[in-house]
Amino acid sequence: MNLTIGTKIKAGFAIAFAVVFFVQIAYFRNADEIKADAAWVTHTFDVLQQLQNLMAGLSEAESAERAYIITGDTAFEAAVKTAEARINHNVSTLRTLTADNPAQQRRIIELEPVISLRLETLERKFELLKANEGKMTAQVENLFKEGGRLMGDARRLVAEMENDEQALLVARQKRAKAAVDSTSGTVVLSMLVSLALLGITSALVKRSITKPLKLLGYSAAKIGGGDYGHRVAPLDVTDERAAQAAVLVAVDALWRLDVVVNNAGYGDVAPFERLSSERFKALMDTNFYGVVYMTRAALPVMRKQRSGCILQISSVGGRLTRPGNAGYHAAKWAVGGFTESVAKEVAPFGVKMCALEPAGIRTNWGVRANENTPDLLPDYEPSVGAVINALKPYWGKETSDPVKVAQVVLRLAESDQLPAHLLLGSDAVQYAGQAEATRAADAERWREVSVSTDVNASRALPALRF
Repeated sequence: MNLTIGTKIKAGFAIAFAVVFFVQIAYFRNADEIKADAAWVTHTFDVLQQLQNLMAGLSEAESAERAYIITGDTAFEAAVKTAEARINHNVSTLRTLTADNPAQQRRIIELEPVISLRLETLERKFELLKANEGKMTAQVENLFKEGGRLMGDARRLVAEMENDEQALLVARQKRAKAAVDSTSGTVVLSMLVSLALLGITSALVKRSITKPLKLLGYSAAKIGGGDYGHRVAPLDVTDERAAQAAVLVAVDALWRLDVVVNNAGYGDVAPFERLSSERFKALMDTNFYGVVYMTRAALPVMRKQRSGCILQISSVGGRLTRPGNAGYHAAKWAVGGFTESVAKEVAPFGVKMCALEPAGIRTNWGVRANENTPDLLPDYEPSVGAVINALKPYWGKETSDPVKVAQVVLRLAESDQLPAHLLLGSDAVQYAGQAEATRAADAERWREVSVSTDVNASRALPALRF
C-alpha cells in the first residue's frame, strides 16, 4: 500500500495518540489501584498504631502505679484515670477499624474483659495501698500476681492482632509495589514509542507522569515500612506537672531514666530598674525553676534505680556578672548553688549532677536576648549601654561551637565522676578566672573587716566610713 507522506505523518500521529490514550487508561487504572492499596496500607498502619497506643496506655497506668509506690504521691492516681480513658478510646477505635476483619473482632471481644479486669486490679491496689499507708499486704501481692497474669493475656492477644495486621501489611505492600511496577513499565514503553514519534512531546510526558508515580511509590513503601518514630512528650519547664509527665513518658518507654539535660533558658537584657516584675519572674521561672522542677521529677526514679546523670546547662554568668542581666545572673547563680548542694545529697546513691557553664556559643542567644531592650536612660549609658555596645560585634562570632558542646554533653553522661561545675570555652575559663581573681583580691583587701566580727577577736572593729 502506497501512502502519502501526509498520510504517514497522520498515521504516525494517530498511532502515537492511540498509544498515549491507552497508556493514560492503564495509568489511571493502575493509579486507582495504587491509591486503594495505599489507603489500605494506611488503614493497617492505623490499626498497628492503635495497638501500640493501647499497650502504651496499659504500661503508663502501671508506671503511674509504680511511681505511687516509690513516691507515695496520690497525684499518680489521676494519671491512672487518664490512662484508663485513653485505653477505652483505643479499644473503641480498634473495634471500628477492624469491623471488616472477623478474626480481629473475635480477638477484641476476648481482649475487652481482660483489659477491664486489669484496670480493676489497678484501682483495687490503689485503694488498698492508700488504706494501708503504702504498705504491701498479702491481698496487694495477690493483686500484683493477678495483674501480671492479665497483662500477659493482654500482650498475647495484642501480639496476635499485630501479627495478623503485619501479614496484611506485607500483602498490601506487595500489591502496591506490583501496581507501581506495572505502571512504571507501561510508562517506560510509552516513552520509547512517543520519543520516536513525537520527540519533545514524549519528554514532557515522561516528566509529567514518571515523577509523580515515583513519589507515590516511595510514599507507599515508606508507609508500609511501619516506622513509628520516637517517643516525645510536650514540656513547658515552668509547669511542674508537665515535668513529672515528661519523666513518666520516658520511664514508660524505657523502664528507667539514665540522663536528664536541662537546656531551657534565655536572656533578657535591660537595666534592672526597667525590667518589669513579670519579665524578671519569667527569667527565673525558665532558667531556674525549670531546672528545679525537672530535677525534682527525675530524682525519685534515679534514686530507686541507684544511678543517673543530671546535667544543667548553666552559664559562666553563674560565676560573674555584667550590667543589664540581673535576672539572668540571679537565675544562673541559683542554678550553680542548687546543683552543687543537691549533687552532694544524691552522690551516696549513685546519681551524678553537674552545672555546665559556657560563655559564648554560636546559637544566636545574644541577638535574642537584646530584642526587647528598652531605650536607656542617660544614667545607665555608662554601665548597661557600654556593655551592650561592646558586645554588638561579638554576637555571631562567639567562641564555642554548639556541636562540640553537644559532644561534650554526650561524653559527660557516660563519665563515672563529674565536677559540680564545669566551664566550657576558653573565654569562659578566662572570664571566670578574672572574676575569681577580683573576688580574691577584694577578700584580702577587706580581710580585717571580715575577721573583726569574731566573738574572740582581739582587735577593735576597724574604722569605716559610712
